[in-house]
Amino acid sequence: MSSVQRKCWSCGTWNPGENANCSACGALIDPVMRLADDAAQREKKRMLAPRSHLDRFIEKFKKSRNPFVKVAFAILSAIWFVYWVFLSFILWLIAAGPG
Repeated sequence: MSSVQRKCWSCGTWNPGENANCSACGALIDPVMRLADDAAQREKKRMLAPRSHLDRFIEKFKKSRNPFVKVAFAILSAIWFVYWVFLSFILWLIAAGPG
């Protein structure tokens, strides 16, 4: 009876399928756990990356205590949303035209 074997991504050693880690180097070889670990690493890297000037500017206006700034932010956000809805509709019309 043959069992499933997995090849280590790091050192190339073949391991029994039930092992989650490589028996030679200890690297994670289980594909599901590896995907979850990669996603966690990407999220950690994203959280540690410095934010752009625009992100900080928007966050500052969003959390402002001044009611005039909050209203201006809400109005500009609504205008931006309507702009993208209109643009999406135009692009949909263009795409639906040939069909």
